[in-house]
Amino acid sequence: MNIVLGILIILVIVVGVVWIGLKVKPKPFTPFLAQNIELKTMILPGDLPVPVTRFYHAIFGDEIPIIGSAVISGQAKMFPQL
Repeated sequence: MNIVLGILIILVIVVGVVWIGLKVKPKPFTPFLAQNIELKTMILPGDLPVPVTRFYHAIFGDEIPIIGSAVISGQAKMFPQL
């Protein structure tokens, strides 16, 4: 009987700690400070479809930037699936 009661108490404590942990809102990360670096570019390939070529010419001109990485930041909420 004491073992069952002990396991039940531990289970209630663990569930309580998890519940409280899910209620605490974390601090957001510090904003990413972008460094001004020179972008590498490449010439627009000639084998692209006409609408794609027209779009890239309107946005970038004859040379398009080569993007090696990106930074995405924000906050989201997650809810358990019950």
